[in-house]
Amino acid sequence: SIGISYTCELPGKKALVMQSFVPRDCDAKDLDATLDKIRLAGDRQFAFGAVVQLKLQLEQEEKMAADHAMRMAQVDANLKAEWSRGNRRGDPTLSAKQRQDQQQAYAHAEESKKRIAKVKADIAEYEGKIGA
Repeated sequence: SIGISYTCELPGKKALVMQSFVPRDCDAKDLDATLDKIRLAGDRQFAFGAVVQLKLQLEQEEKMAADHAMRMAQVDANLKAEWSRGNRRGDPTLSAKQRQDQQQAYAHAEESKKRIAKVKADIAEYEGKIGA
């Protein structure tokens, strides 16, 4: 018989080793079927660990996005208050630096949304592999 060992690196610095045997004179399709079973089992085990890590990452990303949104709201409120203290009328007008800072803040918020969407998509993909 032919011995097969398959090592799969798992999230969390873990490794999984799977072993199987096939008859020495087996057809190539039987060998391929055994290898496919082992590979799919390894992918599924990897997905279990990946989902846990991705959910933690999602929590962090959502917290950072919420913190950033609160900071943006506070900066906007500060700008309006500063405008009012100067006895100015109408909508606040931003200086060039304030405009640039605001654009960077909104760009950062959009990037956060994209990262959150990517993590959610990855979670869905891995949950699909484990049948969750």
